[in-house]
This record gives sequence, C-alpha cells and structure tokens, in this order.
Amino acid sequence: MEPGQLANSKIKTLLDKITEARVPKLILSLSEDDLCKKTIIHNIKGRSADYVNSLPEELFELAISAFSNENKEEFANNFEYLGIIASKGSEEQKTSVASLCTNNLNNNEKIPETLSILEKLELQTEASIKMISGTLETFKNTHPAAHKEIIERLVEKFK
Repeated sequence: MEPGQLANSKIKTLLDKITEARVPKLILSLSEDDLCKKTIIHNIKGRSADYVNSLPEELFELAISAFSNENKEEFANNFEYLGIIASKGSEEQKTSVASLCTNNLNNNEKIPETLSILEKLELQTEASIKMISGTLETFKNTHPAAHKEIIERLVEKFK
C-alpha cells in the first residue's frame, strides 16, 4: 500500500470512529497539514448528510469549507453535500449552489435532485433570489406539467 493510500485508509478509519472521545481533536490536529486536510475533506464529503450534520462543529465547518464557487463543479453530483451547503453554508456558498441549480434547470438535468436542493436553500441576496426566481418561472412556463406542485411552491418561496 502506498503512503497516500495508507494515510487515506487511516483517516477513513478515524472518521468511522468519530464518536470516540479523542478522535475529533485528533482529526482537527491532522487537518493542520494541507495534505491531511484534503484527505479528511475528501472522506467527509462522500458521507451521508446525517453523518456530516452530526459532526462536532469544528469538523462540520471543515467539511463545508471545502465547497466554493471555484470548485462547485466538483460537487455538482453530490446532492446530499449540496443540500447541506444549501441549508448551512455561507451566503457565498449558497449563491454557488443556486448557480448550480440554475444550470441544472436551464439544461433540464437532474431536476428532482435540483428541486430537493432548492427546497433547502435559504438565500439572503436579492440577486441570487431573482436568479432562482426567474429560472423557476422559465422552467414552469416551458415544462408546465413537470413537477408542477413543487415548482409552484418554490416560485412562491423565492418571490
């Protein structure tokens, strides 16, 4: 086993034991090293939303800090992770999620998953709200029967 694979395996094992008393502090101390931090984040972002939401606050913050506008495409198919960002991320992260959702709706791709994320999304910036609202209105007009009830709820939410 190569050193990188060994470190990945050990970090994965530690994350599996996250409920043990000293493990969160150990993981946080390991995250001070950039390579370990990337490995930790890689292993966390593939976990379920329940797991990520149950992390101690510092590890939760580390887990969601990996998402940014620059790398949002890397997360485009990780709908559980995007749902977490949509509900608990920073406003900048939520705007990036809104952008991914807008692209999906405009391209008529991953619609059920996208609508699920939009249900969790809470936006503060007027520009982001208008972007989502306009996209939802367009989708509703071009696909009147598709996902009608949820689209109408979301249009109302983002007015």
